[in-house]
Amino acid sequence: MSALAQFGLRGYVYDENNQPMQGVGVYVRNTNTGVYTDAKGKYYIELLPGQYDIIFAFIGYKTHELPVVINNRDIVKNQWLQIDDATLDEVMVKAKRRDPAYEIMQNAIARKQLYLKQYNSLTSSVYIKASEQKSHIPNRKERKKMEQAEVDVSAVADPNAPKIDNPFEDTTKKFNTNNLTEVFLTRHYEYPNKVKEIRTGYNQVGSRFGLYYLTTVGDDFNFYENLMSVAKLTETPVISPLNTTAVLTYKFKLLGSYFDEQNRTIYKIEVTPRKQGSASLSGIIHIYDKTFNIKELDFKMEKGTLINFDEFNIIQRYTEVDSLWIIDYQEFNYYTNTKSNNFRGRTVVKYSDFIVNPEFKKRFFSNELAVTTQEAYDRDSGYWESIRPEPLSIEEQAYIRIQDSVKAAHNKKEFLDSIDNDFNRITLGKVAYYGVGYRNRDKKYQFDFGALPFYFQPVAPGGLRLAPYTSFYKEWENRKSLRSWQSVHYGFRNADVKGSGGMSFYYNPYKLGRITLSGGSEFDIINRYDAIVNMLKRSNYFVSDRINIGHRIELINGLYTGANVSFNNRRPITNMKFGELMDWIPDNQPIDFDFYQALIASVSLSYVPFQKYMREPNRKVVLGSKWPEFTFTYEKGINKLLSSDIDFDRIQLSIEQTIQLFTLGTTKYNIMSGQFINTRDLRFIDYKFFRQSDRWFYSNPLFSFQLLDTLLTTRGFYLEAHFIHHFNGSIISNIPIIKKTRINTAAGGGFMWVKENNYRHEELFVGIERVFRIERQRFRIGFYYCVAQSNQRPFTTGFKISINYFSVRDNSWDF
Repeated sequence: MSALAQFGLRGYVYDENNQPMQGVGVYVRNTNTGVYTDAKGKYYIELLPGQYDIIFAFIGYKTHELPVVINNRDIVKNQWLQIDDATLDEVMVKAKRRDPAYEIMQNAIARKQLYLKQYNSLTSSVYIKASEQKSHIPNRKERKKMEQAEVDVSAVADPNAPKIDNPFEDTTKKFNTNNLTEVFLTRHYEYPNKVKEIRTGYNQVGSRFGLYYLTTVGDDFNFYENLMSVAKLTETPVISPLNTTAVLTYKFKLLGSYFDEQNRTIYKIEVTPRKQGSASLSGIIHIYDKTFNIKELDFKMEKGTLINFDEFNIIQRYTEVDSLWIIDYQEFNYYTNTKSNNFRGRTVVKYSDFIVNPEFKKRFFSNELAVTTQEAYDRDSGYWESIRPEPLSIEEQAYIRIQDSVKAAHNKKEFLDSIDNDFNRITLGKVAYYGVGYRNRDKKYQFDFGALPFYFQPVAPGGLRLAPYTSFYKEWENRKSLRSWQSVHYGFRNADVKGSGGMSFYYNPYKLGRITLSGGSEFDIINRYDAIVNMLKRSNYFVSDRINIGHRIELINGLYTGANVSFNNRRPITNMKFGELMDWIPDNQPIDFDFYQALIASVSLSYVPFQKYMREPNRKVVLGSKWPEFTFTYEKGINKLLSSDIDFDRIQLSIEQTIQLFTLGTTKYNIMSGQFINTRDLRFIDYKFFRQSDRWFYSNPLFSFQLLDTLLTTRGFYLEAHFIHHFNGSIISNIPIIKKTRINTAAGGGFMWVKENNYRHEELFVGIERVFRIERQRFRIGFYYCVAQSNQRPFTTGFKISINYFSVRDNSWDF
């Protein structure tokens, strides 16, 4: 039987509302052959050629039988299941032997689509208040000082004297600080997922760095959906307790029932995850009898799946508006503990002034999800007192008064001058480590000079160099800015002077328009993205006398264009004197070539379809897209013009994307293909390079290979593809012992084909990763096992280690 060719039956299973169904049994009648659908509702059964009766079965749904005939190919059959009221009643009778909560939740799941589609559109006013308290945790030295102070006070205290507060008592409260942000907006919504908000009030006191949920266009907690994508909270979509297959993820327990003001019965149900570590919730949900809609809920998530917090809690309440049930209150409580501080945040969101099914103009909804008016930032205290649904707490009022006083004092010229004088004062610490600066707040410009130790470059080409540098920055009220930098360095061994400088003018913050100009005589690098050991080799350096001008701007939303022109006098470093410090590197000799001139121009065009963004009064904030980014680049080595000696043309197309695969993790990929279409005078420096892998360090897998044991170059066609998938706990969470370690798994690979010499390279890797935090900054350390093969090199394996950095600004890892 095994010698016969096998084919298969595959497809997807959906419910009545086109939602994928996980855990549906798909089996062959009168056999032991069968499978269950995955999180996307997908199934696949291998079968020999013949005729079969396929059964689709799921508790509470009508069993469906499908006759199929397997010939010499795979068969695709998608199936939709319908709720079976009779079977559901029977199941509920059986469920009562366990806990009636399962019957209640099954009824809520069966009717959830009604509440997803109960209106076509909605407009509401929204008030958001987010606040954070930071409490300092005394370190060992501070605790010792506190204990000593207590001893000193008790030693001299008169037992008959009134008690005097110890100034070191309750140090955490002494260090308490607050941050507060208020937002008032009008939110417009149209089914199924169109949103636009108009911000008309924005009040920020302190920093908003640790605050969560300042806009309604990001994370969406709609518990009637199967999965909730909350990217700023967790990398894995959260499974709703009203998911079609929630019984596979959660346990339910009826805690009791009560009546509302209209004498309607409400059930109080405890929800607990069947396994820890997954993107699930625990807490209480309140469900109405008969209508089976959500009244309110109180859920929490714990450390392990959260990105920035150790604990997270969501409270949500619904109100009845014209027989419809609409969210009118949300509350988020979040907590982070670091070595030196505790951070506790709370965000309250109140909805009011509902307009059900308003009519919107054509194209009202677009990729512009939010607009903040200039007036929003100019609102006075009277405005906020008039629109707040409830007054601020006593602590918040006191904090705002203090901050307003501080702000008023800080805006006085005397104070600003004193701050500038302190900043501009030259101290030993600034000279030795921090760097020296000169600032003028009134005119909004600043100079910076590097710290003295960093002026010395011990491993530069030709030995030790002295390299002082400075930078200048100026910003205008309209957010336009200018940045410049200058550096001059001297080599002691060769008594040579080099230097460079440049400027960058950010002239259009809304179109992200920037122009740069730079030039000088410098050591240039042939391959800037090479293995660490190669970056130290003299063969990777040459001298370039150059001038460069570049420009980049967004033409329309998501469509960017860039242009760059550079002129270079290129010469080798073979005439330099070298010391012995880098002689331990094998073959560490500079490359030799004839002096030549190179005029190179490049143009790029990048497009991100359906790019979402927010519009501020003077700038644009890009939110990203679920679609890939396509980039086309054309590079031209121009011959004869300005005595240029080179002559080549190269084109390249790249595609890059991040994909969230439901609860299975996140995939990132990058595909690049290019071709030199003219190589009449193509010099080595302008070849296409493929980075040599480091021996132990794991480089960014989206742009490099892990087991490429030599630096490769090409003058022709090339194709390379990279991908990595982070399972985000979807595998480890099923292993009870290991999941407590909060270790995650990853896998990926790469492919390269260089037409020149017909060189092909493939590799795969698997790894374990663990996220750790230093204060509030997150890092991810990874250990990977890699295997690779090539059509010209033997099979190789190796272990690699990496440390990755999480960008709070971009809400993402490098890879």
